[in-house]
Amino acid sequence: MFEFLLHELKISNLHYYCAMLSAVLENDVYILEILFNRIEETESVKRCLQCLVGGGPECLRYLPEVASSNLTPLMVAVLEGNIEITKMFLERGYLVKKPHFPNCICDTCCGNRAKTGETLTESMSRINTYRTLASPTYLILTTCDPILAAFQLSYDLERLSCNLPEHQKEYKELSHKCSNFAADLLDECRTTEEVKTLLSQRLGCPDSRPEMLNRFVTAVHYGQKQFVTHPNCQQVLRSIWVEGLPWYSWTTRMRVLHVVKHSLLMPIICVAYAFAPKAKKLEALNIPINRFIYFTSSYCGFLLLLLMTLLCDRFSGSVQALVTESLVGLWILGFFLDILLKCWNGCNRGIGSWYKTYSYDFIMSLLFVISELIFVMNLTGELSGPKDRREMSGYDPVLVGDAIYAIASIMAFCRLIIWCKLNCQLGPLTVSFKHMLGDVARFFVLFAVIVISFSIGMNSIYKYYQNSEQCSRGGDYYHHGNEFQTLFQTGNNLFWAIFGKGEPHFADIYNCQNKTNGKVSMDEIITDENRHYFTEAVGYGMWGMYHFIACLVILNMLIGMMAESYQRVQENADMEWKFACSTLWLSVFDISCLVPPPFNLLPSIQWFMTQYKWMRTVGKGEKHSAYLTPSEKKESYIKHEKERLEKKCEDEKYEKLMVQLIRRYLHSNGLKESAVTSTLGHRCCWKKQNDKKRNKPSNEDNPELFN
Repeated sequence: MFEFLLHELKISNLHYYCAMLSAVLENDVYILEILFNRIEETESVKRCLQCLVGGGPECLRYLPEVASSNLTPLMVAVLEGNIEITKMFLERGYLVKKPHFPNCICDTCCGNRAKTGETLTESMSRINTYRTLASPTYLILTTCDPILAAFQLSYDLERLSCNLPEHQKEYKELSHKCSNFAADLLDECRTTEEVKTLLSQRLGCPDSRPEMLNRFVTAVHYGQKQFVTHPNCQQVLRSIWVEGLPWYSWTTRMRVLHVVKHSLLMPIICVAYAFAPKAKKLEALNIPINRFIYFTSSYCGFLLLLLMTLLCDRFSGSVQALVTESLVGLWILGFFLDILLKCWNGCNRGIGSWYKTYSYDFIMSLLFVISELIFVMNLTGELSGPKDRREMSGYDPVLVGDAIYAIASIMAFCRLIIWCKLNCQLGPLTVSFKHMLGDVARFFVLFAVIVISFSIGMNSIYKYYQNSEQCSRGGDYYHHGNEFQTLFQTGNNLFWAIFGKGEPHFADIYNCQNKTNGKVSMDEIITDENRHYFTEAVGYGMWGMYHFIACLVILNMLIGMMAESYQRVQENADMEWKFACSTLWLSVFDISCLVPPPFNLLPSIQWFMTQYKWMRTVGKGEKHSAYLTPSEKKESYIKHEKERLEKKCEDEKYEKLMVQLIRRYLHSNGLKESAVTSTLGHRCCWKKQNDKKRNKPSNEDNPELFN
């Protein structure tokens, strides 16, 4: 009967769409199969329904009477977890279209936004579309790498939660759902080899260099804390951290001896690396924990030298001062070079969070470099001026350099807090401290508005009494300290008043009228008639209101914010600490610079050989491959071929592992395992279809298709 009606009646695209939606809601696979076969007969109908089922503006524009729920047939199947029907849609070219971002600048988005703005229907349609895209069913069936797709979608949803505060809760929940899905797939790994295979996948990694933990770098880049702090991932990281050492089976005494031994050998090993970088005796540099010991020992030596320069006069000209200042200058130069290389590599490799990682070190090293340049210029006589500090002007370069040096020294010693991340007891405290600093920064924005407002108001009253510093009345002398005479003094006193440095008599007003030769006479010059009671009462009211708002309301609000941040971090203390510790480990895993400052200033023999080959190539004006000798060409070809085969083998191994993980995931969640029996072939076929569709012209905006 149904087939007869399909062939005999004239059916519009709207009827097809409603029939597909009803079949999905009723879970009627037979009717849906008949509809697909009938639609395949007409290409224009198929293209029209592909646009409608994909959701977006087309569905809302042409089918408003059936789009009240903003859910297309494909969305309903995905959200209900119906893998069989979802697979039927995907195999026939039906896809959910990813919405444009609210700040998209394409012609379509800008045109619609300029006319009517975003409607409620469009907003709800975007949420339902992302609900579909974030569904594990859709991620499994549409991507060859569901973990990477979950990372990227979670990152996009987190951005949307910031751009669209009216739906912040919904987008954050979807973002967490994607993160949990990626962590659930990692949880399905059964062996350490499977976890290493998963973490070594290069696809999507912002760092193009071959590394052992490419997927881990990707997870940190996208801020996937659930994935990074998963026990399977942490176990592999801890094994790599002490690679080749029985660290966890050692006693505390053996660990201390190991740290002391490598701390003392650090200068010898780093100098030897410059002359024999590939020597077997220097294999200790390949172990991450040893590299951390070398960098830590070098930094502690720098802090010791810095302390020596602070205890003696840098500009005294003594031999001790010159030697210590020279050593500090070498370390600063090496550290600055190391930071510049890391920032340059991070920028070139597209790592978006590189400025967050190295901004503190970059500012600290830059301040040290500026202060050292001023020191050298003053030592060589480039700066002309008095040598006695009491005769220097307020902005003398020497005084400015000392101030910058003091700020940089504070930052250098505060950098020790970073090492607290490695301790399970101090690590959560450092994370809480970081969040509390953010609360203080937000607090000072509000506090600055209050201080500026009261400064302007109180200064407008008290600026007229700047000559009444000392008056007398009935033999008693009254002193007015000009606390609010200028705008700067007013703001300064209001700021320190929050710490208990303000007194009630600051708001007193003394109207002194009699003067002798420009000075206040000590006779009775204050009378009840000329005392400005109303103005003084207003001043007292402002002064008291400020204390009430700043000291009681805002200060207690800051305490509450900091307590809330601390409680939030403590609730997820394990995750926050492991993620912070993992980011520190990641910086140590980077092998771009194996030796710490200032030993990185010593160029190795390998560096000289690289520069020599480059200069020969440039000197000939030919391409590097054309200038190679036959043996070098053969070696280069073998190397590239080996890398290609290794990458191919890794991709195949990862793809097989992903199929196994998906099957385990579906089985553990009570879903049909038969849905992924042909997952590998389905993905390859689907990828080819996508490549073909990209080369075809888009017909989404053609109104004739919807007639």
